[in-house]
Amino acid sequence: MNNLTIKVNKKSAMQALLSMIGVSLLLIFFIFMEYIIPHGSEQRVALLIMRIFCIIFLPVMIYALVFFAKMLISNEPLIEICDEYFYDNANVLSLGKISWSDMSYAAIKGQYFTIYVKDRDAYLAKANPLKRLLIKMNIKQGLGEIVITPALFDASPMEFFRAFNSHFEIDGLDELEKQLEAEERAKNEEEIEK
Repeated sequence: MNNLTIKVNKKSAMQALLSMIGVSLLLIFFIFMEYIIPHGSEQRVALLIMRIFCIIFLPVMIYALVFFAKMLISNEPLIEICDEYFYDNANVLSLGKISWSDMSYAAIKGQYFTIYVKDRDAYLAKANPLKRLLIKMNIKQGLGEIVITPALFDASPMEFFRAFNSHFEIDGLDELEKQLEAEERAKNEEEIEK
């Protein structure tokens, strides 16, 4: 079987962290905008709605900010694939170690790699309330309990998919490989024509 450990791509994580800082500062600005910028009474309702949205969304941004900062500082792997388990620490919604026998289905859905577990309630019980809410939102969008985007990997997505597939079959991997091969051929043909 194909074992693999994937670490964080520090450059991508730093870009994500800086984006989170920027968005958080923008949200804070919008919360206090009423005191900074003079406005009329007709704008009061719009400002109130914007403030409520920002107050709700700011904790999510701070949670993500702490996650990305921790990711940059620690040397912990994002993904670990071994014979006994799959370890997921790739995003804010990660649930840690997952036994291969606990998985029911894995698929590539657009830019996401998603895993469905057999006992959803047991895995959701591991998560804090904010993480549980966000995972349930993913589930309502048709994704599994575990959603991974390979954007922060220091390895190629196909390397990850092949290693995972050697332990648990991924639905849609064959189609993805064919699509990537066709894109690579088209790219090579363009380079030859130039």
